[in-house]
Amino acid sequence: MELLQKEQRLLGIVKLVGVDVLPHSQRLILEICNIFKNIFLQQNAFDEVDAFSSPKKQFLMLKIIVEFYKKSDELIRKGITIVEIKDSSIYKEIVRMKRYKESQLDELENLYKRITTLEEEFGIL
Repeated sequence: MELLQKEQRLLGIVKLVGVDVLPHSQRLILEICNIFKNIFLQQNAFDEVDAFSSPKKQFLMLKIIVEFYKKSDELIRKGITIVEIKDSSIYKEIVRMKRYKESQLDELENLYKRITTLEEEFGIL
């Protein structure tokens, strides 16, 4: 909830000066809120996979988003840019995670485990 409030303040700044002037940490907040709203909250009732999500799938997706934010914030503090994070394979999987079927929840759990070691993907230990 706090991130969504920060996003609202940042969107006001973005309207005035554009997203490019924001530091990477603030651009990350905008990106995570975008993922939260478009991947987690938004559902398509006409899509066979997206019309229903079990509580377990919802929990895993939310857990992934929160962990991704925490790890990405750490990476930004270590000098990785938001562009590099968005180019990562993990980011691309997160954007597609709502497409996972209920029978593929193990893959969501594996995605979460990969996020916990995100530093390794960028060669930071």
